[in-house]
Amino acid sequence: SSAASDVYKRQGERLRVTCDDIYSSGGNFVYQDKLGKGRVNLFRALTETGPSVRMNDIVVTDGNDDAFVIGDTISITALITNYLDPASNLDITMTSLSPNITIIDNYHLVGALGTMASVDNNADPFVFSINPGTPQNTKIYLRFNITDLAANYTDFQLLEVTVNVDYINVTVNQVSTTITSKGRICYNHESQQEGLGFQYNGENLAYEVGLMIGESSNVVSDMVRGSSGTDNDFQSSVVVQKVLPSVKSDFDLTGWFTDSPASPPLPVNVHHNAYAWSNSGDDKYVIVEYVIYNDGASSLNSLYGGIFADWDIMDYSLNRAEENTALNMGYIYSTQTNGLYAGIKLLTPTPFSHYAIDNVAGQGGVNMTDGYSTSEKYTTLSTPRAAAGQSGSGNDVIDVVSTGPFTLAPGDSVVIAFALIAGDDLNDLNTSAANAQIKYDFVTSVNEELSTSNINVYPNPTKDIININADTQIRSLMITDMTGRILMNETLGNGVRNTTIDTSILDPGVYLIRVEGEGSAAVKFIKNQ
Repeated sequence: SSAASDVYKRQGERLRVTCDDIYSSGGNFVYQDKLGKGRVNLFRALTETGPSVRMNDIVVTDGNDDAFVIGDTISITALITNYLDPASNLDITMTSLSPNITIIDNYHLVGALGTMASVDNNADPFVFSINPGTPQNTKIYLRFNITDLAANYTDFQLLEVTVNVDYINVTVNQVSTTITSKGRICYNHESQQEGLGFQYNGENLAYEVGLMIGESSNVVSDMVRGSSGTDNDFQSSVVVQKVLPSVKSDFDLTGWFTDSPASPPLPVNVHHNAYAWSNSGDDKYVIVEYVIYNDGASSLNSLYGGIFADWDIMDYSLNRAEENTALNMGYIYSTQTNGLYAGIKLLTPTPFSHYAIDNVAGQGGVNMTDGYSTSEKYTTLSTPRAAAGQSGSGNDVIDVVSTGPFTLAPGDSVVIAFALIAGDDLNDLNTSAANAQIKYDFVTSVNEELSTSNINVYPNPTKDIININADTQIRSLMITDMTGRILMNETLGNGVRNTTIDTSILDPGVYLIRVEGEGSAAVKFIKNQ
């Protein structure tokens, strides 16, 4: 019962709060704050009185996407509960030894708080900001000092927060998900760590989703499960970031990664983008796009790229995987009453392949129960299997939607793109899939490059210079960073057909360049190394 639970909680708090401090003896100072309240003292627990205050239901937010990056201001609120004797003049102070944050508001006065009473600090949150220069995925440790001098009570509570993360949460429409800097989708790490999953209609539909690129049964680069543990073949070279202002959608993201950690690497250099819209009809999907460059000295042959998705829809033991070849889409659904749907649709005009995996033994196809080998990954990228979960009411299933084969000479590239879609039923899913194709065709043909045959921008990636040539007069050039800050805005008078831009003055990163000619324009992302 709730009353019994409160009794046990109060007994535990009495043991905790009456522990002897051992940090000042036996060299334990090197373990400061890592040994809890110290050593249990049963005599003190039976004879002493006083408050015991804890912060529960802690909410750490930036008021936006809750992926904390440089420049964000973070607020912390909690439900503050006193489990033991009344406190009369309680306050809480937040401290941190981290040089990577600036504390803006570190104090909250609670005042009087009775036994088993609770109060929140929603109107007076703790606040800090993330400093420039903070390393990627830095863990900061906040200490909350809890004090009531009138009751001779002091206590503390610790909180770990990861800041300047290398992922961004997408929450602009009915699908909430996470785009990372290294080929994973939904979660930044394995075991559903750091990320939103794929949230729709109150359900998380995804367990693990990520890009796979393979050339043979011996060479596949990815960030999904492997023969033992998880393969970590991609490494960010430019972390994913928002494009401000957005160029193509309501929420544009861009970044770069390579497969240099792979053994062996292909090798490839991947420029990835993501797009999401909030308007009705386009608000149940997110588009991911990959421009795959051959970064090696030899041709890549029989190359495939695709999305691996372990969808877990509602009760995942009751899932089925099927395909709609007319829409170039593989999809999974729950056979439960009012079961939801999720799908992956190929958007680029490249060959469609779909491999449905039974994630249980004895159903045929690739056997995932003993691991997911490189050979099996290439099989699921390069061969078809139309359905899974077809016996009974279904089972745990996985989908791989891919495209290929491609042959890339050194320096060549190919663009592949997919829509990740949620739906209430198959008709709803199909409608969003058709809308995603229309949207992607529009933004790639109009927003990204107008009359691209007339204007060429190269090399990309670059280090020192960008060359621009056209078969028409170039009238103006503009370069902006990902915050929308204009770094160069030049009018070329009567125009020229060829020009060169010095990019050596630019910091390494991703920039947006807009070139305008006579009746034509090009808008491109460039990577400065």
